[in-house]
Amino acid sequence: MSKKRLLALPIVAIVVALFGVSVMAASPCSGSWHVHDKNHNHVNQYFKGDPMPNPNLDLSTVSGLKAAVEAKGCKLSDFTFKAAFDVYRDTSVDYDLAGRNSHTVLFEVTVAAGQHVIVIHEKAPNSYDFAIDEYDEGLVCISGVTSFSPFYIYVGAPENSPPTGDFAPAYIAMISVALISCGAIFAIRAKKATK
Repeated sequence: MSKKRLLALPIVAIVVALFGVSVMAASPCSGSWHVHDKNHNHVNQYFKGDPMPNPNLDLSTVSGLKAAVEAKGCKLSDFTFKAAFDVYRDTSVDYDLAGRNSHTVLFEVTVAAGQHVIVIHEKAPNSYDFAIDEYDEGLVCISGVTSFSPFYIYVGAPENSPPTGDFAPAYIAMISVALISCGAIFAIRAKKATK
């Protein structure tokens, strides 16, 4: 193997490491939402949805949420905002909302192993419903929805069990250092061999 190829190895390792760190920092959330009616029919065509910014909601104001979170071995402070969507009925198309209640609203949100997920539905100002770790068709969801308004998604895990991926940047850094070291050793040996 030529010296140029060996010297390129550390550069490739650094690029791979930087790419890996940037991917993990992205906190993936696809932004997709789905709606099912009471008969489990997909009825997205009758709804619209827009992503929303962080509502900075005080989770302690959501009635019953603290006790439900503690039952999972967590505290409210363990949860952070993930995404928010305003999902609402498309009034330009005919749809019997009341006749097809209650609905389930699903979200394509990535949740790491060991994490819990909360979906909060703001039914009216300062009036909320919520679901913890509720899934349908593999998607995070909240069921029993009869009126449509903002939905907020939070994820978290107990402090003593960090979610998968928390230490991945450190592992990537260690792998990079190992590859750089190997590249340097091979480059030195190759140089000695050509003398």
